[in-house]
Amino acid sequence: RGPLYRFGSIRFDGNEKLKDDLIKKNLKIEEKDIYSPEKLQQTSQAIKDIYGRKGYIEAQVDYEIFLEEKDPIFHVNFFINEGSLYKVGLIRVIGNTRTKSNVLLRESNLIPGETFDCRRLKSTQDKLRNIGYFKNVNVYAVASPDEDVDAQYRDVYIEVEETPTGSLNVFSGFSSSDNIFGGIEITEKNFNLAGVPQVFSKGPGILRGGGEYFHTRISFGAKRTNYLISWMNPYVNDSLWRLGFELVRTTSDLTSQEYSTDTAGFSLFASYPIIG
Repeated sequence: RGPLYRFGSIRFDGNEKLKDDLIKKNLKIEEKDIYSPEKLQQTSQAIKDIYGRKGYIEAQVDYEIFLEEKDPIFHVNFFINEGSLYKVGLIRVIGNTRTKSNVLLRESNLIPGETFDCRRLKSTQDKLRNIGYFKNVNVYAVASPDEDVDAQYRDVYIEVEETPTGSLNVFSGFSSSDNIFGGIEITEKNFNLAGVPQVFSKGPGILRGGGEYFHTRISFGAKRTNYLISWMNPYVNDSLWRLGFELVRTTSDLTSQEYSTDTAGFSLFASYPIIG
């Protein structure tokens, strides 16, 4: 197997904005660790991430390794090009054919004018991927095409590819009380309540893209019929207020006991997070 190689000294060159001690706290390798090319790559990326969190999102990190002549020890020199400090410029949304731009922007953790933080860039991308509206999401920073914009700013592009967010289910079954029963269930995770008045003029597509949740279910049998409609807006007027309602109605005709019932219920709820 040959000798076991380890890391030796670890040095940095080119870092003026960040001191050696701060960089060393975030390294994936230490002196005398077993040598690993993978950890060396991870350490190079970790140094870039340190700078990215401080606003130096274009920092470049290279390295060289030097093997001692008589001992199985690799010394590492990291060469850092810190680049410039950048702030967040305009946030642009592209690729959204149905979903309103404000639905994407309210998921962003980036604020124009603030110093860039690569962690917020990544967390914004992760949040947009997790809401389930898009097949692909890519969030990245680029130089502004506007020549009048200060060079210290970098615009953020949120590029998305939408995916279907609704479902239609038809079901049927058998029970001792209703014999054969059936129903229909419709769910839309990216509903647009404001589009309801325009559905006949612009088509059903107008009901999608508002970032709301809608669910309706109708089941019917020989003796019982159930109706359910629910709606919820998680960001009322792009605030943290959450508003929703649920409407339920049940009609039943129990002829064996010679009576029928007709019940209805309505609930309205609103919430606001006190602790962020």
